[in-house]
Amino acid sequence: MRKTFILAILTTSLIIYSCKKEDSTTGNDTNPLKGSWKFLGMTAHTNATTSANYGGMYMSTVATSDYTSIQASGTVIFSDSIASSQGIGYSVTTNVLVASYEAGQLVDTTSQPVSFTAPPTSSASQYKIIGSDSVYFSAGALTTGTMPGGSATPVSAAGYKFHITGDTLLTLSSSFAKDSILNTGGVSATLRQQATFTTTLRRQ
Repeated sequence: MRKTFILAILTTSLIIYSCKKEDSTTGNDTNPLKGSWKFLGMTAHTNATTSANYGGMYMSTVATSDYTSIQASGTVIFSDSIASSQGIGYSVTTNVLVASYEAGQLVDTTSQPVSFTAPPTSSASQYKIIGSDSVYFSAGALTTGTMPGGSATPVSAAGYKFHITGDTLLTLSSSFAKDSILNTGGVSATLRQQATFTTTLRRQ
């Protein structure tokens, strides 16, 4: 039963984020994000906690991963109010560490290698700069994905902290949390997905 539970978690737990936004300062333009930026990649830490009651036995798993994307491609263009990502793609090779608990006691840990490629995608969203270091995207500028076999899910809105280094390098950081209900072998389980991630772009 525990193996079935773990397999169900591994097919839903790894959260992959691809976010494309940029920052630049041009002449007297007061918008520091305006311009064209090359997507360099992203880093992420993910955590997915799943719990369920199997015939009176409370079971849970905590699946975590840390990764840095490779083979990044695509650009992000900020106009006055629209951020457009064009051909954003990347690959990831990482390990998912899964800790299994029964009645609150650790019973097993496993490490599973995971590799996948996010095909190039394009999108656009309105955005708004808030204060001096935050930006809010209303829709469509970010996408999330799952492990191989999962489907991409659009993010309707998201906020980021941004930082520009030397007017050429832009980093955007954010966090994500989502609660949902799963059906694992006929048993209802709760899933909480969390992640923090940083996306890096360079002015073109």
